[in-house]
Amino acid sequence: ATTFTNLTNTTTNANTGGIPTYDWAFADGSSNSAVINPAHTYSLGANGNAVYNVTLTATTTHTCTDFITKTVNVFAVPTASFTSDSVCLGTPSHMLDASNGNGNIVNMYNWDFLSNGTVDAAGVSNPNYIFPSFGTNLVSYTISTTPVAGLTCSNITSTLTVYVNPNPVPDFTFVNKCINTQPNAFDASVSTVAVGTNTNYAWAYGDGATGNGSNVTHNYAASSAYNVTLTVTSTKGCVANIVKTVDVYQKPLMSIANSSACDKKAMTFTATPLPNSGVITDWFWDYNNSINTIEANGQAVVSTVFPAAGVQTVYLVTVSNPGQCRDTMFKQIYVDYVPKPLFSVDKPSGCPEHCVKFTDNTLPVTGPAVNANWKWILGDGTIVNAGSNISQDHCYQNGTSNQVNLFDIKLVVTTDKGCVDSLEKTSFITVYPTPIANYAINPSEVNIVTPLTYFVNESVDYTKWWWSFGDGAFNSDSVNVNPTHFYNDATASTYHTGLLVMNQYGCIDRAYVPIEITPEFIFYIPNAFTPANGDNVNDLFTGNGIGIEKYDMWIYDRWGEMIYYSNDIAKGWNGKKTGKSEEVQQDVYIWKVKIRDILGKNHDYVGHVTLVK
Repeated sequence: ATTFTNLTNTTTNANTGGIPTYDWAFADGSSNSAVINPAHTYSLGANGNAVYNVTLTATTTHTCTDFITKTVNVFAVPTASFTSDSVCLGTPSHMLDASNGNGNIVNMYNWDFLSNGTVDAAGVSNPNYIFPSFGTNLVSYTISTTPVAGLTCSNITSTLTVYVNPNPVPDFTFVNKCINTQPNAFDASVSTVAVGTNTNYAWAYGDGATGNGSNVTHNYAASSAYNVTLTVTSTKGCVANIVKTVDVYQKPLMSIANSSACDKKAMTFTATPLPNSGVITDWFWDYNNSINTIEANGQAVVSTVFPAAGVQTVYLVTVSNPGQCRDTMFKQIYVDYVPKPLFSVDKPSGCPEHCVKFTDNTLPVTGPAVNANWKWILGDGTIVNAGSNISQDHCYQNGTSNQVNLFDIKLVVTTDKGCVDSLEKTSFITVYPTPIANYAINPSEVNIVTPLTYFVNESVDYTKWWWSFGDGAFNSDSVNVNPTHFYNDATASTYHTGLLVMNQYGCIDRAYVPIEITPEFIFYIPNAFTPANGDNVNDLFTGNGIGIEKYDMWIYDRWGEMIYYSNDIAKGWNGKKTGKSEEVQQDVYIWKVKIRDILGKNHDYVGHVTLVK
């Protein structure tokens, strides 16, 4: 409203005719006003500012008039307006000033983004603002102009709106799976949006791979926990994502170890977890070539015996946690044939030391295995491991005199595949006892003069005996248990006597005791001889005795002439003079003998001998 102040003067000029009447012409086509001090509101069109020549006409009672015209400038009120982009919740809305100053310069901006009477931004023509909710948001926008100093023209609008699009609410369902039961299925159809529809579903599977679609599948190369990201885009281009952790459980990873696979032998199977295996909770075993049946459970088991040699299959089903992951593995096993040990011996019984030869009679095992080791357990603590089937020589002892020793013999044959079997023959070797030969001699030392000896048999556990006295055959006496022996042709010497005894098993023992026949010195010589009477008796003259080592004999006649000499006691004097063929006359002759006995003593003898014809 423009206020007009009437300044008409009725006093300067006298007798103007009293208080005049007024007529205001506002020059905008509106009705005139007769108010002394009127107020008039101009309404401008789209042309902006306007100039009006306002005329005031004053008429007195004397009908005297005067008028004055003045220019009134009316400035346009600015038109507030702005534009905004379509954004998604959480994204700043960009508001662009679209106001019109209607001929004047806009110099003030006030923004009330929530229309709650609070100025949220001032002096900014193109602000950005993140609205707290999606949908229609009323924004109050005030602008002002100052056409002339002191005059502010403003306009307020509260009807402009900014629309914010809602974001999708992404979500997806899945089931954690074992690595060997993939693919993993992901369903994003549970995702929503408040207004519009969701049009795009982008996946990041957490292992570097990506995908698109509301329902997808994916195979992971390794077991782990993967952060799967789903990004959903609506028809308005609004984007939101969600991250969920998907577990891909490791399946059980196992290896099967087994003992030697041998025909008709129980086998041990052990399951061993491999690196990166899940934690095993259950083991299920099948041995009968049919996975539909389970014969045992546990990590380490002993199977039933396979029905035959050859190729057999063992299955193992293992379960791991978490996820109750299962895996089935199998192992083909060749069941090798088992050797059939056989052996013989050359002499199953005998006396100690009883030496025998064991011969392996084991036939070659059915291939591909071969017999590789022969273990002989010989019954007396001796064990022989042989790498071939060579014969084994072994000697047995029996240290008793009355007990029969029996020895169990066992042969264990092992193939190069570890298959083993044995044959044991109980009481296979018999070793009889040996009698104990022993005896005493009384006296243990005699001389050649009195060579009579008593033998006392002190043997144990014998049934037969044979004595040897050292001066004849060994079995010179097998009748007398305690014999007496006279060395009637003995010479001073050591005689090795012996006793052989035998028991009922034919086992013998020997004992040896030396007996000393000590030397003795005896010498005698005749005092007459008859060398030429033709009876061949006493034809020679010489000494005789025992223990004579050296002998010298001289013969002298009565005149002291030596007629004979001999250094051999066996060569006597024949009654002839040395070197002569005729006999000497019958007479008494002198003899002289020097002797060194076996003990080293010298003896000198002198005597007379009568030669008788």
